[in-house]
Amino acid sequence: MRAVVNFLCFQVGWFACVWGAAAGYLYLGPGLVLVFALAQLDWSHRWRADATFLLLVAFAGTFYDSLGVVLGAFSFPEFMLTPWYYPLWMSALWVNFATLFGQSLAWMHERYRTAAILGALGGPLSYWAGAGIGAIELIDVKYSLSIVALMWLLATPALLALHKVLRERLGSAQQAVSQVSA
Repeated sequence: MRAVVNFLCFQVGWFACVWGAAAGYLYLGPGLVLVFALAQLDWSHRWRADATFLLLVAFAGTFYDSLGVVLGAFSFPEFMLTPWYYPLWMSALWVNFATLFGQSLAWMHERYRTAAILGALGGPLSYWAGAGIGAIELIDVKYSLSIVALMWLLATPALLALHKVLRERLGSAQQAVSQVSA
């Protein structure tokens, strides 16, 4: 049941970020994603590992998408940009995606090839949908979606591996502390 709620929260978070940005409600999505992420951490038995994962994905995703902008794959309408020229709602989308790894995408652990394929398909679809809503601008659709596909082909299995490592290292330490204090 938690996986279904997690997936529904992801969908609502994605729509709030993307539609909110296109409609000028730049903080609607990030606010909802924050609430959903905190709920996810509250459910987690390995909250330290999961919190670390969410933060790392936020920073890595921001860097990764900034690379996409530098490569000329996509850009953002000027009114959406923060002082550091990257929209907060995009960082929130990365956190939103990261919340799936402990619940809805848990079945994918150890399936790195599947993760790569799903990333290469899902990433471009998400950016294309965002462009259709008006939240992001694809510079040249073929080139843009090819770059995004390559980025997500690499990012999704890497995030899967990072999630596994953090859960094994930080999650087991957290469980040991919990058992000692009980």
